Amino acid sequence: MRKKAVALLGLALLSRAFASDLYVSQTGSGDCSQNNPCDLQTALNQAAATLDNDTVHIASGIYTVNSLSYKPTISAGNISIIGEGNVVLDANSQGRVLEIDTSGANDDGLEILVENITFRNGLVSGGNAKGGGLKIKTRYANITVKNCSFENNTVTQDADGAGLYVSTETGNINLEHSTFKNNNSDDYSGGFDLTSNEGRIIVSHNTVINNSGGYGGGGSVETSIGRIDILNNIFAKNRATALGNGRGGGLLINLNAGETYIINNTITKNSSSAYGGGIHIKAFDNNGKIYLYNNIAYFNSADKNGDDIYIEAEKSDTEKYTPTINIENNDYHYIYIENETAITSENKLKEQNNLSVDPAFVDIESGDYHLSQNSPVIDKGDSSPILPIPETDIDGESRLQGNGVDIGADEVPITDSSDQNNQGEQDNDITDNNSQDNKASNNNTSGGGGGGCSLTPSTSPANALLYLALPMVLFLRRLLRR
Repeated sequence: MRKKAVALLGLALLSRAFASDLYVSQTGSGDCSQNNPCDLQTALNQAAATLDNDTVHIASGIYTVNSLSYKPTISAGNISIIGEGNVVLDANSQGRVLEIDTSGANDDGLEILVENITFRNGLVSGGNAKGGGLKIKTRYANITVKNCSFENNTVTQDADGAGLYVSTETGNINLEHSTFKNNNSDDYSGGFDLTSNEGRIIVSHNTVINNSGGYGGGGSVETSIGRIDILNNIFAKNRATALGNGRGGGLLINLNAGETYIINNTITKNSSSAYGGGIHIKAFDNNGKIYLYNNIAYFNSADKNGDDIYIEAEKSDTEKYTPTINIENNDYHYIYIENETAITSENKLKEQNNLSVDPAFVDIESGDYHLSQNSPVIDKGDSSPILPIPETDIDGESRLQGNGVDIGADEVPITDSSDQNNQGEQDNDITDNNSQDNKASNNNTSGGGGGGCSLTPSTSPANALLYLALPMVLFLRRLLRR
């Protein structure tokens, strides 16, 4: 009897180690196997009901959906939801596209991955609702969203994060190589809203264009004591619209006692109805640390103050703070720092090697934010190894070319003179050409192009695990037969 109990326990532990692959197609009604795929909600339900590490594979196509959900209630394994090809989930303004909520389960150490999916036309309203396109809520899990696109999602009546909303207490959040366009929030965060109280948040290589929100038009990021990295992103033509009180047209950061590294971003043509047209940072703790390096913050506007950069360090006339602020090797026209005199007197403000010049984009009017070959910000960045300088620029090209790193999200490649005039044609990832968007949105077979998303291949370890586990399975079967 004892041997059988040990064997059963071993089988249970072994089953927990295996991964399950669930397959989805537009017309699927089967058992979620590769040869007999199911619909997406059925696959999500199966994944939520097991302890396996599940991967949901979604076949290419445009899916009409409404309030999809993944909500394990007791315990859960890792979950990966991956689009295979060009996958569009379209809610047709009838509800949220997808919600992932592991906060009611034991999610300590779990990994959540969403990859290569377009979230379109989500809508939530009122009741402190979050996330029109995608909502992810956890307690301790780590979250990665990559190679995705968020388009035309809306939240209204005190709802936040029109395109994407992610919240975790201690987990890490990684948002990378994704596109946010034409998302709208009446309250916070048109593009994305990310919060981790204690973990690390990385926002890298994203294009955030033409979104609006009362606060944080392009997006907002918040931590209590964690770390925020904003690396190699484009924030352009976003708007903070709260009547007479908007903050952060391009980006809003609520830092508290955490630290933030804002490095090699291009922040341009954003606007705010009050403060921080380009970027607005709230730093309401003396222990907060702000590091701004190698950013272009130019051609932004704010109706009251801080066209390009606004650092807020005063809650009231009697509640003022002195965070550490380093502002180096940036290109901006106007910055405003609250409580600057006190911060300077404590030797906590460092400003050096900053420029105030037209960065000379290839064609700002048509939305091409690459640097022209004669840009004055080429090679003017700080490439110190102590900084988390991205290895590649927004187009995936090597960061260190020429005599140093360029300022902004684009690194001008060293090319032959015959190629220099074609720079704008070579790198198309950071343009907002409307004719290209219309062509993509009208081509149903392409699934809207996935916002420039492409599937990053990954090798599943399932076969290797099966091979290694086979002797253990045979041994346990022998025990059970005795």
